[in-house]
Formats: sequence, structure tokens, C-alpha cells
Amino acid sequence: MLKKLDTALAVFLELIGNKPVNEIFHKDINKYFDDVQQLPGRGNDAKFKNMTYREKIAANDGDCISEATYLYTYQKAASSLIQWAYLNYKDQGAYSRPKLPPNPDESCHSFHSKAATDSGEFCHPLED
Repeated sequence: MLKKLDTALAVFLELIGNKPVNEIFHKDINKYFDDVQQLPGRGNDAKFKNMTYREKIAANDGDCISEATYLYTYQKAASSLIQWAYLNYKDQGAYSRPKLPPNPDESCHSFHSKAATDSGEFCHPLED
């Protein structure tokens, strides 16, 4: 479990940026969830060696991570971080209301990609 959290935190830091908790907004979390779904299903392949996570997303023209990987690695780790941040930082920042939702699941949205192992289809970036 610790390895999953380490991986998820590394991805989170790269995609959102290393900024203070009170500067992470709901839109940042949603963008993270949109982006992480586009990670390659086999991100350790030689093709992706020495690439950042952003570069892996941009270079991925094949399978994306599975729904289970999304839910049980990336969403679960981010939800834990959101819950901890809300409990510890809810009254700080530029606004009087919290930046992060009290219920971590409110910031999480459904899985939009289909892994090739599930459907044989490629994933495509989400439309705005």
C-alpha cells in the first residue's frame, strides 16, 4: 500500500505542482483526476523510460490505466490527502470557506477511460 501512495503522491505533485495545501483548489483536483486517467496502462514500458508523468500522458497513444488502478491507487490516495487537508487546513487561505470539499468523494468524478484490457479501445483526452 505504501508503494501505491508513493506513486500516487509523485503523480499528484507533478500534475498539480508542489504548492501549499491552501492553494490547491477544487479545479486542481478535478484536473488531476482527468489527467491521471490518461496515464499509459503500461507506464514502465521502454517507450516511457525517463519521461515525466506529463510526458507519458502526452506520448500515450495506446491503453490507459484501468478503472481499478484509477480508483484504488490514484483516487484513493488523493481522497485521503483531501480529507487530511480539510481536517487540518479548512479555515486557512484567501477565502472564509474551505478550498477543498468536506467529503473527498465530491471532488472525485467517475472514471472516463476504458483500458484495452476491458474493451480493446484506446482512451482519448476528455473534452472541456
